[in-house]
Amino acid sequence: MDVLNICEMLAQRLRQARFDANLTQAELAARAMISVPAYQRFEKTGQTSLAAFVKILVVLGRENDLRGILSRTDTVSSLDEFEQRHRPPRLRVRKSRNAP
Repeated sequence: MDVLNICEMLAQRLRQARFDANLTQAELAARAMISVPAYQRFEKTGQTSLAAFVKILVVLGRENDLRGILSRTDTVSSLDEFEQRHRPPRLRVRKSRNAP
C-alpha cells in the first residue's frame, strides 16, 4: 500500500466518521477551523496539512486514535541509560597507559 492509498483510506474513514456524527462538510470545517474547500479536498484526495488532520480528528472525537503511533517504545529511566543506548560503537581499542 503506497502513501497515496493510505491517505485516501484515512480520508474515507473520517468521512464515514463525519456521517456517523451527523455533520455536514461545512459544519465539520467550521468546528475544525479550516476552510470548507480544504476539507472537501481532504475527503476527495486525502491531502491536507498535519494540523488540519489533527483538528478533524479532534472534532470527530478520534484524537485518541493517534496514541498508537505516538507511544514511546524506547523509554529510558536515566540519562546514563540513554547515553549507554545511544553511544556509538567503539572502532578502536584503547592504548594501555603503561605501554612503552
